[in-house]
Amino acid sequence: TKDWMRTLEYFFADWYGGDVEPSNKIRLKELRGKSAKTSFNTHMVATPDRLLELIDTEMFSTGFMARYNWFWAPEPVDTDAQYEATLTATERGVNPQVYTLAIDLTDAAKRLGDEPHAISATPEALTRLKEAYKAFDKRAKGHERYKTMDPSIKRLGRETLFKCAALLALYEGRTEIGLKDAIIAVYYAQDWYRDLIRAVEAASESEFSSD
Repeated sequence: TKDWMRTLEYFFADWYGGDVEPSNKIRLKELRGKSAKTSFNTHMVATPDRLLELIDTEMFSTGFMARYNWFWAPEPVDTDAQYEATLTATERGVNPQVYTLAIDLTDAAKRLGDEPHAISATPEALTRLKEAYKAFDKRAKGHERYKTMDPSIKRLGRETLFKCAALLALYEGRTEIGLKDAIIAVYYAQDWYRDLIRAVEAASESEFSSD
């Protein structure tokens, strides 16, 4: 419900930064010297008609919605198959591709070790990522809701592109971002960019206008 959503965005914004507030049920004396950090990831799925009535442009401007990558799935296609009853038994389980990915990630983690790694990048990769960010921003500047989507584009260009490229390098056991990593990151970021603009365009201008 909308009342529940009002406070949720503030919790998400705090947790995204890694800060975990202590429980208010513990006395201050017991809390002294204690703190916690978290790595916070969310993955939300919704149908457009149900989601868009809950979000407004202010959520993008404040930075809450700017922390998400948007992916708009294609419209479902009507086929005769969807009206047919399934009479045969189906085997349920984990997609085999998940095992392949898990093995690759485990292997990469073993090669890299447990310690944090400083990530570097080749000059060519840095140039490609920078060009993509500039192109995203330049294309959006003519939009009537540019001010609303600006925080999201900044985060996409300054953080998400680099994080995606870095993860691609780490996945192969490397600590240097190469041109190939940058190009693949830009390839996926283009979809997130287009879907971000679509989400901003579909959002209500404010909570008041939404109500």
